[in-house]
Amino acid sequence: MTIINEISTVGIVGAGQMGNGIAHVCAVSGYAVIVQDVKEEQLELAKSKIAKNLERQVKKGHLTQEHASDAVSNISYTTDSAEFGQCEMIIEAATENEAVKSQIFSGLLPHLNDTAILATNTSSLSITRLAAQTDRPDRFMGIHFMNPVPVMELVELIRGIGTSKETFKTCEQFVQRLGKQTAVSEDFPAFIVNRVLIPMINEAVYTLYGPCTHEGGQKRQDFQESGVARFMRSIVATPTLKCRAMVRMDWLMVSFKGAQYPKDVILFAVFFYVRYDSVILRSRGDNGRTRCAG
Repeated sequence: MTIINEISTVGIVGAGQMGNGIAHVCAVSGYAVIVQDVKEEQLELAKSKIAKNLERQVKKGHLTQEHASDAVSNISYTTDSAEFGQCEMIIEAATENEAVKSQIFSGLLPHLNDTAILATNTSSLSITRLAAQTDRPDRFMGIHFMNPVPVMELVELIRGIGTSKETFKTCEQFVQRLGKQTAVSEDFPAFIVNRVLIPMINEAVYTLYGPCTHEGGQKRQDFQESGVARFMRSIVATPTLKCRAMVRMDWLMVSFKGAQYPKDVILFAVFFYVRYDSVILRSRGDNGRTRCAG
């Protein structure tokens, strides 16, 4: 298999939670990294956050001080997307909004070299549709990192309909060099992890507010003490689905597509049902819902 090009410099669009996390792991793995954001203050926040997280890894013995210092020196920060011209790969890590991402790609394209791979960190949007808004659908790929990026091992790889085999192989090798485990998903809504995650949250809300729990002030406490979190952590799953997601509330609200669940219910569901080590899908033989006795 011919690799399109050797990745040495990675561009990151967006200096928020996901962007600085991706920059962190790329820099630790020896890549030169260029982080771009439209706001100088956001770049300063990202720089501080990355330095703090690296120091934490040093204290825990995961990195040497020399390795952490090298990682810091591997990252540069800019508000000018023209600097991406030297990158072999650019990863967009902006907000989960297709219109915003499309606008970003339009601004990026004039500055990219012809062989550069353009990737998106979207967790749910169509890779094929996003790729169609660029000049390189064959060199466009979904690379979905989990939050927090330095901690989470799983990365989903999603091909669009036009993604070439060479692009896929290059992206796969890139992610593996980061020390991450890859899971290949088809380009359907929410991919693998979030397609499992959202129904789990729905079931948690149903369990809390539905007939499985009695009415009254003790309902939440009873649910906490029922061992749900411990049970979920005890389930053994296939390696490709192993994950313990830390879900942002704003993303979760968007994912519910306007459903008016109270925030405290969703937060409760996340902490006591969805902070899982692994997931396994089972056929229950009852049309997908186990009824409560009585």
